[in-house]
Amino acid sequence: MRRPISGLVRACATTCALAVVSSLALGGAIGIDAAAQRAAIPSIDGASVFTVIDDGGEPGDLFLVDAGDSSASDGSGRPIAVTQVEAGKRAIPLDVDVTYSLDGPNVDRATITGATGVVGVHIQINETLLDDLTDAGSDDSRRFLIVFTVPTRVADDLTVSTDSSIVGTQGSNTLVAAVVRAGEQVDCYMNAKKFTMGQIAFVSAPGSSGVSVASALAAEAQAMGDGSATFSQSGQSDASGKSKSTVSTVAGDTGSGRYQHLIDQLTKLRDLERSLASSEIASKQADYDKAFHAYMAAYVGSYTNHLSGSIGSSTQLTALMGTAGELSGDTPLAKAVLGEANATDALASAHQHTGAADAIDQVIRMVRAQGVDGLADTLKRRAGEEETEGAKEYSAGQSQLSQAMIPYSMAYTDAYTKHLSALTGGTSAGAASHLDEALAATDKEFASSGAHAGDTAKVNAAMSALASARERTGAAAAYRQITLRFADELSGVGAASGSGTSNTTGSDVSGGNSGFGTLEPVGSNGSLAARAEIRRLRKLADAERRAAKASSGDVTTTVVDETAAKTDASDVMKFAGGIPGAGGASGASGEKSGEDESKGTADSATTSGKSGGGNEDKATAETARNRLSPYFGMVGMDPGPMLVVDTDELINDTTVISDAGELIAAALDQGADRLLSAGASVGDASATVTRFLIVEPGI
Repeated sequence: MRRPISGLVRACATTCALAVVSSLALGGAIGIDAAAQRAAIPSIDGASVFTVIDDGGEPGDLFLVDAGDSSASDGSGRPIAVTQVEAGKRAIPLDVDVTYSLDGPNVDRATITGATGVVGVHIQINETLLDDLTDAGSDDSRRFLIVFTVPTRVADDLTVSTDSSIVGTQGSNTLVAAVVRAGEQVDCYMNAKKFTMGQIAFVSAPGSSGVSVASALAAEAQAMGDGSATFSQSGQSDASGKSKSTVSTVAGDTGSGRYQHLIDQLTKLRDLERSLASSEIASKQADYDKAFHAYMAAYVGSYTNHLSGSIGSSTQLTALMGTAGELSGDTPLAKAVLGEANATDALASAHQHTGAADAIDQVIRMVRAQGVDGLADTLKRRAGEEETEGAKEYSAGQSQLSQAMIPYSMAYTDAYTKHLSALTGGTSAGAASHLDEALAATDKEFASSGAHAGDTAKVNAAMSALASARERTGAAAAYRQITLRFADELSGVGAASGSGTSNTTGSDVSGGNSGFGTLEPVGSNGSLAARAEIRRLRKLADAERRAAKASSGDVTTTVVDETAAKTDASDVMKFAGGIPGAGGASGASGEKSGEDESKGTADSATTSGKSGGGNEDKATAETARNRLSPYFGMVGMDPGPMLVVDTDELINDTTVISDAGELIAAALDQGADRLLSAGASVGDASATVTRFLIVEPGI
């Protein structure tokens, strides 16, 4: 990534240049040193090359894996060795070109972000052979698999310009994969509302070995993110002459590392969350299925009671209007809708364990990458970000579910009416006695998908969106609980001894290296605002210390609040959007529900991790943390955040690359492997050809 050069640096550079010109001996020495530095940078020829494109369209740091190191996918459990090369130190022969259009004309990234209309994504990858690279010698060897996702909630009617493509799903996203040769362009068009999309992954897929190469690159990419890799920077060595490692070895680590005890504890906590995710999601899914069936049974049961005269073969709107009147009060339908709403919330909430496990895994990578310096501040910031975005996404998911239930409910009622009419001979007389038969026939028809596949998919996509939102709130809970449960380790106390426990650290907001107050002095000017802010931060630090002491080192209880959010009876309309007469109320309730959800998520932070002990102290700390300072930004205070050490940048690239590896693996599982096999030539590319996985930022 390019860095600005200050005037002072330029002046110094000019002075140095003049000095070099005046001294031939010095010039020769510098030339030799520069040549040595260039020689120390490894060649990319024959290696697996991973990089993330920066905001300026240039490749970032390169991550190189020897083509002969297949340990990421051979099942040996050995870590792969990755060499990191600073951006700009070594060129790559590929140029990724991604452009966007809106309703026809091309537009820039700022315009396409959040845009509504016909969106076009145009992708091309160009190749220029470098002198020091082996030429594959075959046009077909220069093939690439391109993969990206678009959230289902923002786009539909998605089409791709080439037959060598597939459109699938990944969670709540639409997955697009296409195979192109160097220089070819692929265009993707869709109807979008508030457009956004995920990162775009480009992976080498040469010749008939395209599937195996893409699969191997995906495995290596995931290894860089899950911790099963060792990293070293080119041109650096320790006293023994060996390359310096910037990330500790994972597999094979004997536990002698300074932070190994913390890593072991976090690993236990992560495994607990993964186990809970597996059991809780399965249990809540079963409860949801029962509640959904009960809701539909109550729905058509009420509808049946309001039928009159000849039934016909489609929904009788007058009967449906009568059903709308039973959504309030102590009626079986109102109770069923409320039960369905609670089951939906409980199922989504179970996915918090997945988000928590992923977040803890991320923290483990952070500790391996940089230790604990500044980590507490990073985790606190991430907790706030994830909680805020999780609340927004859950509110959006509720609206998405409400809209999805409209066509689903109407289609279900049409099918039910058709089957009931066949059983009763088209009359409403005695219709109630055939309810169970008609209901069973309707369920069977929907289970077979067919004409109802689209309606079912919309409901499932909304449920996936809710689950994804709850994963973010689970991640927020994990980040927050780690700062409390491992406060001493994050401040560096007891890390070397591996004890995992110690007396509470005694720092304050004026400095120190505690997880509760690694802040620069802010009250040096003696202003009222600064002094008040310091008092607030000290109260927060005290509350956090008490909460940390109560749950210190706990790895036996979940980090998330296992109590599912309960839906108020006033919110039942969001699940009954398909009933005429309830539509207007549904919209209003949906908005209110979104507001309540945001408030509820913020409030839930005070109960997150209750089972870990110290509930009152946790609640006090959470309340203080989530309350904005009334002095923030006032005269005498810097409106920006105080000084914190940010470790994010150190692992962002490998995390993005790892996510791309998962995306590619998913695409291969969903049919991209067949695309690669179908388009490959008989000849195979050389095994020494350089292989690439490049990630372009999303929108």
